Amino acid sequence: MAPVFSPLRSGRWFIVAGAVALLSGCAAVPVVHVGQFDLDESKWEKDRVDVSARASFELRCANDRLTLTALNKCQGSIYSIACQIGVDGCGHRLVYQRTPSGWALNSSDGSSAP
Repeated sequence: MAPVFSPLRSGRWFIVAGAVALLSGCAAVPVVHVGQFDLDESKWEKDRVDVSARASFELRCANDRLTLTALNKCQGSIYSIACQIGVDGCGHRLVYQRTPSGWALNSSDGSSAP
């Protein structure tokens, strides 16, 4: 009778365990469609809150009057995250850029806040 191969008996159990861990880490991340992009839902929610707070302050405009959209997605990131977010609200348009220290105003429509 031919010997039966068993990865657990052959000392290759760590390969099997590693494969299982790797495959379980590849579980689908919840995504949300924003602008033209599918983004990691939890990352977008945090970015949305951060940029809304900043835009609300800079425009003197209530959060509920702001509309945000992803204008660009970061390249080379393991997550699908926005790198540029456009904000419309209270008659103004702003663009925020992701930087290593947070979100920075990248461009505005040039109008003064009310």
